[in-house]
Amino acid sequence: MTNKIKKLEHQIKKLEAKIKQMEEITVFNSITKNWLSWAFIFISIYCITPNQYGFGILSFFVMFFISYYLHVETHKKNTVFTLLHRYHHSNNNYFSHVTQCVLELCFPFFFLVIYSIFGTILLDKWIILFSVVFYSSIHNINYSYFHVNKIHSLHHTHPFTNYGPDVCDILFGTKHEGDPIENTNHYIPNIIVITLCILGLKQLCNHETFNTVCFKSISYFLISCVLIYLGASATIFYGFV
Repeated sequence: MTNKIKKLEHQIKKLEAKIKQMEEITVFNSITKNWLSWAFIFISIYCITPNQYGFGILSFFVMFFISYYLHVETHKKNTVFTLLHRYHHSNNNYFSHVTQCVLELCFPFFFLVIYSIFGTILLDKWIILFSVVFYSSIHNINYSYFHVNKIHSLHHTHPFTNYGPDVCDILFGTKHEGDPIENTNHYIPNIIVITLCILGLKQLCNHETFNTVCFKSISYFLISCVLIYLGASATIFYGFV
């Protein structure tokens, strides 16, 4: 009888500890824990859009939440647009990782189409570029190559949790049960490198000739990504891989 009571007390303590941990997993606690990586993000946005800082922040957060929403949608529906990501979850090979990068880098093509129709892309183009490369590099380098933590690997085991970014999972209730708040300081090297590359590209684009060349080069690159995506999707659909 005594052993049963001790076992029950132990289970109660574990449950209380679990409840306490869940209560501590809030958006506020996530932001305060990761204040340094957030500081680097806001500094980066300022460096990229010093004359339109508010618009730059708005553009970043629109992209931030869109990335979460689109990732969630890829797990809800089985369509031609989700084929590559579903393949990525089922296969750990070179084709899977390369095509996943292509899929993520295809996203700005949508804004290119809007620009060609309306003459505007609604958000800051440099922050769109920053956000897309930032998201893709975190996913494919930090998580998939360096395995900086288990947050993303749990998403592959439990695909309806840990979509990322971590703060979005906390906000929308999709964080894997029992997981602590992610330490996102591993974002910082990505932020620094991407920011420096974009600032260098912006400097080149200050010259009209380079501006035209850069725009055309990025346009051709995005079109190439879309074509590769379509080819890869057809390859998976017809069972060639």
